[in-house]
Amino acid sequence: MMSLLQKVSSRFLRPLLVLCTSLMLVYQPAVGSATPIAVGQISAKGAAEINGVSAITGGALFSGDRIDTERNSTASLSLTAGRQVILVEASSLRIALTGNQVTGTLGHGEVAVLSPASDPTVIEAGGTRIFPSKDGSVYTVELNKNNLNVTANRGTVLVEAADRTVEVPEGKTLEATLDPAQGSSGSRVPGSAGRSSRLATVLIVGTVVALAAATVTLLVLDLNTGCKVVSPSTAGQCDVTH
Repeated sequence: MMSLLQKVSSRFLRPLLVLCTSLMLVYQPAVGSATPIAVGQISAKGAAEINGVSAITGGALFSGDRIDTERNSTASLSLTAGRQVILVEASSLRIALTGNQVTGTLGHGEVAVLSPASDPTVIEAGGTRIFPSKDGSVYTVELNKNNLNVTANRGTVLVEAADRTVEVPEGKTLEATLDPAQGSSGSRVPGSAGRSSRLATVLIVGTVVALAAATVTLLVLDLNTGCKVVSPSTAGQCDVTH
């Protein structure tokens, strides 16, 4: 009887195993070869890298790419739907596209952002999220260890932390110190993805121009006229009278 059961099992199991193995071989490469999502192009002035490789002006950017700039260098990102991001020297930013929203995760340094009304650009920095106003914004974010500065150059922006949300009016700068948001057990607060820090101290002051004034001015001009500014060196290509 046992021998008969073994024969029957072997007869049906072997073809089943062969079929499962074949399916794994067919579908496994397809999963690993998913086409990356293009989000724009880069214009580098000085030394900049994409995922550790030297960036070439005009090179494509894809969702998930990390851009790093060295000292005395900038990287201008022309993204989809007219969005623009300028990464200043000694900074690091990872770009991701989810639906129609671009999210940049600032590891350190400073970034200037042009976010049109219809297609928001959100910056995550030090466990906070910075959102543009619904009418479109030009804003800058600086992260130095646990110190966060957010300037609303055009339009208002919202700084969302684990404990509260602060509105930064146009022409003002938020200066904040960040603390990790922890529960009683020492773990991060549940549901605080992207905003895992508390705003320990907050001060709203008059605009502090940390970035070069020309850079922010060009982004404001772009928001007003639709002139596409690739980098500060292309300022002459924009006609203010448009």
